[in-house]
Amino acid sequence: MAGSVLGEGDAETGAVLAECGEGGGEADHPWRPPVGGRIAGLAHDVVHGLDITVALPPRLPLPRATALLGLISGCSLRFFGARLDGVRLRVTDADWGYGEGPDLVEARAQVLLLLAYGRRVPPGLLAGPAAARFTA
Repeated sequence: MAGSVLGEGDAETGAVLAECGEGGGEADHPWRPPVGGRIAGLAHDVVHGLDITVALPPRLPLPRATALLGLISGCSLRFFGARLDGVRLRVTDADWGYGEGPDLVEARAQVLLLLAYGRRVPPGLLAGPAAARFTA
């Protein structure tokens, strides 16, 4: 399974992420992401949108969701309080996975993005033996 897939298969997503990367696309605003630079700030903004729309059909384009999932690291998981110890995540709508744990959790990419940012999700959006651990 893929790790980082920045912009893979979607030139527009790659361009957006490249522009948000360090050294490009300067925005005149005093707020700075606490970790990960501008791309992490973009991911943070996307996740807040998903907080509101999680129960709706998928709206985040799949290449963008997997690109942001590709940025997940131990540092970002710790910062957002995502406790994924012993868990292996697997996306059901793309070729992406994270973790080595024995407990599998499967879902659409945008739903697993919420888990990576420390969120719990409504029942029925996750599958696998550890799904209940992440359900609100």
